[in-house]
Amino acid sequence: MPSPNDAGVETRTAGLQWLRCSAAGGHYLLPAHRIAGIHRGESVRPSWDAGGPAGWMETPQGRVPVHRLSRLLGQPDDETLFPAVMTLEGSQGTWAISASRVSRVTASVEAIPLPPIAAGVWRLASEAMVMDGAVELCLDTGRLEDVAFGHAAKPAGAEPAPAVPPATPVAAGKASGTGRILTFTLPGDPFRGALLTLAVSFTQVLELTGALPMAEIPGAPEHLLGVTIWRGRTVPVVDLAYCLGGERANAPGARLLVARAARSAMPICFPVDETSGTVAAAALCERASEPWQARVPCVRAAFDASGVPMLVPDFDTLLRAGGS
Repeated sequence: MPSPNDAGVETRTAGLQWLRCSAAGGHYLLPAHRIAGIHRGESVRPSWDAGGPAGWMETPQGRVPVHRLSRLLGQPDDETLFPAVMTLEGSQGTWAISASRVSRVTASVEAIPLPPIAAGVWRLASEAMVMDGAVELCLDTGRLEDVAFGHAAKPAGAEPAPAVPPATPVAAGKASGTGRILTFTLPGDPFRGALLTLAVSFTQVLELTGALPMAEIPGAPEHLLGVTIWRGRTVPVVDLAYCLGGERANAPGARLLVARAARSAMPICFPVDETSGTVAAAALCERASEPWQARVPCVRAAFDASGVPMLVPDFDTLLRAGGS
C-alpha cells in the first residue's frame, strides 16, 4: 500500500477500492475506480467566479475545472490552496475535485446502505462503512458531478427538512398492551431541572449499548445527530431531548438505546443517561395533565407517573421527518 507524500497525496490508485478525502473538517470516501488520477495542486489557477469552479488546471487533455469538495458538500471552504486534486471522467468530460488531504487508500471494505432518513435528505452518499473505528460516508461521484455542473436542484444541505408529520395518537384510557415498558432518562439536564421520564415497550427494545462511532450528515434535520453502524446495518442516531423541546444533546460517549419503530420496524437509536426500571403497561392509566401530544408531534402518548410526566416517543414520526 502506498504512503502519502509530503503533500498528503497518494502516489497511485491501481487495485485499490477507496480513497479517503478530508474536507470541511470531515473524512469521506470516494471509489478509487472512479478516479482517473491524483495530482498536486500547484498547477491549479484559482477562479474568483463564485458560481463556477474554484479553479482550473491544465492537463494533456485540456483545461479542466477544479471543484472544492467542501463546496460540493454544501460546507464553507476550508482551504485557500489546492493541496490534492483528483481528476475524474464524467458525463461532462474530465473534471476534478480538490480536497484538503487525500490521506489514505484502503482495500476491500464492505459498504452498508444508509437508512432512508439519511439518504433522503442528503443525496451525495447512499452508503457508509467503518474505517479505523470511525463511520465514514461513501460519496457518489455521479451525484457530485451533478452538483458541480449545476444539474442538481440545490447543493447538498440546502434543502430544508419537511415538517414533522403528526404522531398516531393513543386512545384515552389505559395504555395499550399487556407487556412491560422500559423507562429511561436522557443525558445531562436538557430540560433545565424539569423532571421527565421516557418510556418504550420492551417489544421495541433491541439493545442498550455503549458509545458507537457516528458520522454526521451535512444538511440533515436538526434532530438527526448522524448515523452509526450497529450489527452490520446503518442506524440513525436521534436527539430525543431536542425533539421534546429541550436543549441539544451534548453527551459524547453516552450509552445508546437501540429500538425498533412500532409500525415500520426500522431501527433507531438515541443517547440515554440511565434506564430507570420497568413498569407494567396496564398500570399506566392516568394521562398527563399537560397536552404533550398537541405540543410535541413526536410524542405518541403521555402519562403521569407519581407526578412526573412519562412520555412515549413515536419513532416512526422521527424516522419519517426529513426522510423519503
